[in-house]
Amino acid sequence: MNRDYINVVKNFMLSNKISVTITLIFISQLLFAGRVWFWNVFSIIPPVFFTLLYLVLIFWNIAKQNKFGIAFVIICFPMFIHSSDFSLKLFVDQKSLDSQTIKVFNWNTQFWDEDNKKEFYDFLIAQDADVYHLQEHIRFRNGYFIELEDIDEIKEVFKDYTVVKKTEFITITRLPVIQSFKEEESYYLRVDVQVNKNILSLYNVHIPVQINPGLFPDAYRFAVDLKHRFDFRNQEYGKLIKDIQSNTNEFYISGDFNTTRSMGKIHDVIALGKDASYAGDNLFNATWSINSLKLWRIDYSIVHNGLKVLEYKEVDPLQYSDHWAQSVTVQL
Repeated sequence: MNRDYINVVKNFMLSNKISVTITLIFISQLLFAGRVWFWNVFSIIPPVFFTLLYLVLIFWNIAKQNKFGIAFVIICFPMFIHSSDFSLKLFVDQKSLDSQTIKVFNWNTQFWDEDNKKEFYDFLIAQDADVYHLQEHIRFRNGYFIELEDIDEIKEVFKDYTVVKKTEFITITRLPVIQSFKEEESYYLRVDVQVNKNILSLYNVHIPVQINPGLFPDAYRFAVDLKHRFDFRNQEYGKLIKDIQSNTNEFYISGDFNTTRSMGKIHDVIALGKDASYAGDNLFNATWSINSLKLWRIDYSIVHNGLKVLEYKEVDPLQYSDHWAQSVTVQL
């Protein structure tokens, strides 16, 4: 009896091997991504891969007229949503006449452009944002990161703004600054600003990268470094989430998180509010490219549930960065 049962299961698995394999991939992603350090070796896989994998699952079962296929499709659907960055326009909040409109421009500048500074500043000014969240206000020279000392120049360019700097972070805002947390040891800069009778906490974020492929072919050094980065990133994510959870103000979080939806960790941050990208028109969200292949979203704008999101756009960085910027208009 037991042997017959095993044979039935075995035959079912073999006759549905494509569907079983795809389902196991989705289950493994759900269980291990963001939770187990060695799973980050798969982090370079773009989220669109999981969309294509799910489509293969659907069309394979249709082609085979597999009566059990619907079960696999249903089982994998929530895991497909979890790991892919496929998005439909889920909401556009209605504009209110009695609320203040705020435009936020978030961008990892891929180090600070010193060769074409005038054009670089012109590009920033043209965005006409109320808040700029800029990361990588540093230069990379001979294997070292060099902190820049051009804050007076930036203040001269943005005369009607307050400029707050912390290591690589620059937050530039027209809104009155109530408090800045420049001394906090963290991979984000928090600046609290006044919006009518409310205080809005702006979180400008840049989480360190998760993997260093340059350590190959030394597998041991690569594995040790991978584990260290995993633990350190978890620490920084935890610090950010704890800060936000203990903060009674409305908040706006944006920056380079160096993670995709398929890597898992960003879900803990998105759960704090709402992902502004769902007010956009993109079918696939992507903000970072390799060799002009734009398939990964690692830059996010996440807003307090009390904020209305009126517009979300991804902005071409021209020649200045491999990160696309995000322009988001909200109301508070």
